[in-house]
Amino acid sequence: MIEQAPAKFHGGCAEDQDGVEHSSSLISGRRSLLAALSEGSESELLDQDAKCISKHLAGVDQHQSRTPKAWWTRRHIGTYIKLSISRSASFSAPKSLLPLAKLPNARNCRGIVAARQVFNPTAALFHPNIVLVDTIPLLRSCLDALANATSIAVDLEGIALCRSGTLCVVQLKAAGSERVWLVDIVVLGPGAFEVKGSSNQSLKSILEDRSVKKLFFDLRNDSDALFNLFGVTLANVYDLQLLEVAVRWSNVGVCPRFVKGLVSSLENYLAPLKSAMEMRKWTRVKEAGLILFAPEHGGKYEVFEQRPLALALVDYCAQDVASLHELETVLHQRIGRRGSNWEARVRAESEVRVRVAFQANYLPRSRDKAVVVANW
Repeated sequence: MIEQAPAKFHGGCAEDQDGVEHSSSLISGRRSLLAALSEGSESELLDQDAKCISKHLAGVDQHQSRTPKAWWTRRHIGTYIKLSISRSASFSAPKSLLPLAKLPNARNCRGIVAARQVFNPTAALFHPNIVLVDTIPLLRSCLDALANATSIAVDLEGIALCRSGTLCVVQLKAAGSERVWLVDIVVLGPGAFEVKGSSNQSLKSILEDRSVKKLFFDLRNDSDALFNLFGVTLANVYDLQLLEVAVRWSNVGVCPRFVKGLVSSLENYLAPLKSAMEMRKWTRVKEAGLILFAPEHGGKYEVFEQRPLALALVDYCAQDVASLHELETVLHQRIGRRGSNWEARVRAESEVRVRVAFQANYLPRSRDKAVVVANW
């Protein structure tokens, strides 16, 4: 699911979760820096990259260095880079970075190159239990881990995800487990859905198993891609986007006009339960991913096909699916007293959404998808 990062923009500035403002020019520079960390080979740092980074860091220190704006920007950059430094055993700086030693925060420059050298796609920043499944043995381990699950959170990432698009990653997380499995369809190919584990279950059979509940958030394009590209017919699905509609409907007594996206739902229902630090971390992961693939942020969707998968995308893919079970619990607690049979209605409408994928005239980018279907 691809959505706008939850940053609030007003005027020429943006405001993060703890209310700190920073100029749009600094935000642009930070985004360029994060993007630079995700590109290029592991052994080289181009001179133009070094000059760009040098200019940005110098600009940060010259821009009201004692104000919260500049301090926050340096802190934000440093946080990202220091995480990369900790994964580097040794490092030798190229000559192009030597001028940066004169800057007050020159210690960050070592991390910039280290981040390029140790861009390990399986060492994620957001979640310590992320497993990138890109081999058959790992896939069998994934299937065995999910074999006894009664509820699995599922999400998909790809390029223009639908019957005419490309599926790149399938994200899975069993209820009660902290581990997130990212099945790499680009590397494993369509055969990933047919491989069986020791319990004789495949990814296809798990997704089609009526005894296993599958949590999605807006499953329509996911179902469209799975059915038409891989012959997978989802069963026992539960769409949390519909449950969120039920929450508003049951509290107000009137059918909402529009559905909400995952980002706004997480902000409305989970953010109040999280610390400011957790929300800043969530925002950083979301924004770092958007920088790489969202065209409006200067990215391109094709990065989901590039291997090794960028570290920021590993985090991005895992983050949303890791929150779905918690979101389900909170939404159930928020169901109001108006109306009845909401659980059955959500399940029934979720099945309707699955069958949309069977229609030849399904439009994956239709604006009508944002409108709540009345009387369900």
